[in-house]
Amino acid sequence: MQPISFRRAHPDDVDRLVEIHFAAYPDDRGFEARRRNFMGKPFGPFADLHVAVRDEGLPSEDLVGHAFGFGLVVGVGGRQVPMTGIATVGVAPEARGQGVGRALVAHVISEGERAGAVGSFLFPFRQAFYARLGYTSAPPVHHVPVALAALRALGGAGRRVRRAKGEDRPLLEALYRTYAHVGTGLVARTERLWTSILADERLVVVVLDDGEKLSGYAMFRFEQAEPHAAQRVRVTEVVGETTACRLAVLGWLGTLSDQATEADLEMAFDDPLLDALLDHDPNRLRPGTARIEHALGTLGAGPMLRLASVPRALAARGYTEEGRLELDVDGERFGLLARGGVGEVVAPSAGEVVTLTTATLTRVAYGGASLFRAWLAGSVLASRGAAREADRVLSVPAFFTLDRF
Repeated sequence: MQPISFRRAHPDDVDRLVEIHFAAYPDDRGFEARRRNFMGKPFGPFADLHVAVRDEGLPSEDLVGHAFGFGLVVGVGGRQVPMTGIATVGVAPEARGQGVGRALVAHVISEGERAGAVGSFLFPFRQAFYARLGYTSAPPVHHVPVALAALRALGGAGRRVRRAKGEDRPLLEALYRTYAHVGTGLVARTERLWTSILADERLVVVVLDDGEKLSGYAMFRFEQAEPHAAQRVRVTEVVGETTACRLAVLGWLGTLSDQATEADLEMAFDDPLLDALLDHDPNRLRPGTARIEHALGTLGAGPMLRLASVPRALAARGYTEEGRLELDVDGERFGLLARGGVGEVVAPSAGEVVTLTTATLTRVAYGGASLFRAWLAGSVLASRGAAREADRVLSVPAFFTLDRF
């Protein structure tokens, strides 16, 4: 690989950035849409964009790659954790296969860690590429088509649901913060991000209004391929103070069945709403197969995660359970004491040791995967009792974010 250097992008780079982006992401977006993609990201400023430059032996520098590194904060175990969100990684065609992409991502990771991030996450184009850089997959995500008629059975039609108003925005933001506090991976939204979300003219926002307060909301869009074609409801958020509030808002969406036939939902791997749906398959009246009578949705790959330092990451997140663990992570031995909602990395003691890799620990402690299932699969070395205890202490909901970048 020819020597390359890295720097922050500046506005004069935009034409070249768009040229690379056209080659890396050859969809039907035009120049202006791609320019806005670089200049107007709601997750951070243009200064969060890093570029790779080749300049040896050339009369001027040659920009050959780009990647965003957003300074984000996400919830893990009830605490806010700084992480880098990596996005829009692209390499010029003439520089492919020379290690530019790998070096660029490594640079963005390093810059994020220098700024205080305990790790990073991204939505991979190729999982194997990022696995070689130390990333591991979070649990998958459910993509569920739901018959709107089935949602009516959830009972939301009896609750007061109304269109959101401008003055409701602070209450929407507060509901989201409450919801994000108990989840894993939900981004702490800035004013800029909220404004970007609500600026979508096709977005419909409804709130569950109990009279004295708002206890839930849903965001969705009506979609139609062409005039007079069937309509669908693409649900982007169902947020509530409790699962019951989320169910009520979701049930209200069933009242839209006179306009559309089905809704598209994206849910965390362990979202309890999935257990409440009955006969939700929109194709339930169509023939199935001998093996699959009713296809209920699709499992899609979730994001990939990477931790800078396992001990630091374990101390940064929150804990809903208390206990002490003895861990051996890729040969590094230490204890973890969880109490009062926080974790402390301490010197090892003589207790039973749970041995695992950094990748497995990341998937469990930040991704929300089950440590006990990893033990059953042979990815964790421990007694059954020690594996159960570690699963209890490290448990968090599956990593899931409503805000893709």
